Amino acid sequence: MATKDRRRTSRGVTLVEVLVAAALGVVLIGASFAAYRSAQVTLARVAVEANLRAETTRLLDAIADELSECGSETASVVPPGELGGPWLTVQRCVDVKRGGGRSEPIWGTPVTFGCERPTEAAAASLVRSTEGRAVTLSSALAPKGFQVSIAGTVATVRIELERTLPGGVVVRVGGARRVRLAT
Repeated sequence: MATKDRRRTSRGVTLVEVLVAAALGVVLIGASFAAYRSAQVTLARVAVEANLRAETTRLLDAIADELSECGSETASVVPPGELGGPWLTVQRCVDVKRGGGRSEPIWGTPVTFGCERPTEAAAASLVRSTEGRAVTLSSALAPKGFQVSIAGTVATVRIELERTLPGGVVVRVGGARRVRLAT
């Protein structure tokens, strides 16, 4: 009788137990992979967002530095057209002419900032133009990603950048800066 009990306890595992353990293992591996993939996508989105935020800040700082020395009476905004815009044109005060108890600013070459789109389907670029030379500052502008307005002596510049991640996820970051123009 003792040998019969010993045989029953040392049989091993049944096929059903092996299948249940395998199914649990597959579920755990699948859940782990899903969590890993989700973390990977989030990390990529956060990295792109941080890069866009840094680029937005750099662009706004560069434009604000340029505008702070420009005269409010020289500033003009051309509204957007079919293939670009708006366009902000300003002139930097390069010197002051004094005489007869009066001071008059001497304005330098006009500088234009604007959104350029070579075709309707093309991505928009932020460009800076002066003396017939255009320099692309960013090619990651979102649709309507460059907005500018002037109220009195204050220019407000808004920039929104975007990038599309693999899988079609669009990351957008925006910022704005108010700059007091010289009078």
